[in-house]
Amino acid sequence: MNFSTIVEVFGNYVLKYLKIITNETIILIGKGIIPFVAVFLGAFFAYKFNQKNILRQEKRTVLNYLVAPEKVIFHKSVKYC
Repeated sequence: MNFSTIVEVFGNYVLKYLKIITNETIILIGKGIIPFVAVFLGAFFAYKFNQKNILRQEKRTVLNYLVAPEKVIFHKSVKYC
């Protein structure tokens, strides 16, 4: 066995091993990124939806105050002029 065949066998082994590593890492990265993106999008939309609800509540309490001031219970999210 001369030096070139040893290098060739070792090179093939390393390439095979690297191929396995890259396939595994791609799968792991895919498994890690997809739930992260899903959680991020869910949190973003929940935040936006919550902002709209808070704005609606503020408008509702202001309208209630204009209609019937004695029935209104103020909460901290309403900004007074």
